[in-house]
Amino acid sequence: MKVPVALLVYALVLAVSRMAFRHRDCLRSEPDGAPRAGRWRGGLLCLLPLAMMQLIPFFEYMLRYQGFLGPPLAGPPLFIPATAGSGLLVFAAGTALAAVASRQLGRAWQASPGTLLTGGLYSVIRHPMYAGYLAQGVGCLLMLGALWSWACYGLAVPFIFGRIAVEDRELAELFPEEFPGYRARVRRLVPLVF
Repeated sequence: MKVPVALLVYALVLAVSRMAFRHRDCLRSEPDGAPRAGRWRGGLLCLLPLAMMQLIPFFEYMLRYQGFLGPPLAGPPLFIPATAGSGLLVFAAGTALAAVASRQLGRAWQASPGTLLTGGLYSVIRHPMYAGYLAQGVGCLLMLGALWSWACYGLAVPFIFGRIAVEDRELAELFPEEFPGYRARVRRLVPLVF
């Protein structure tokens, strides 16, 4: 069985994007007093939507390529779908945003543990990593032209919003003096909008 070029490119893009992240640095340098008990729940709220947004389009495309869901959406199965270029750009932008945010967070916590990060990307939006993840999800869907996976993306988004709510609550507890003002002036995911 030949593997479609689109899937090889997609797998390579996902692998390269994972190398851009420094999540371990952020976890190792969490501020003192950060809650540890709910870490598995927080990880689930973060990793489950990523898996839904990045792996389900892969499986849908593979099922479509095998003929279970009909023919591939754009051209012969050995060529990248027409939307792949725009999807790759959106995915790359999301990856860059999330990677820069994770590095800024890790560096800030290592330099001054126990302080609220309000500089860099965090001066523009409160949750730039999650904004990057959402953009990555859209890029994944566009890269493979996966139609049914949009429904899974819609199911994954509430998990990310749940994680944002949990983090905002934890930050409000950790930084009762600084966080309310920061929350009032900086939007969650889209500058000046939301």
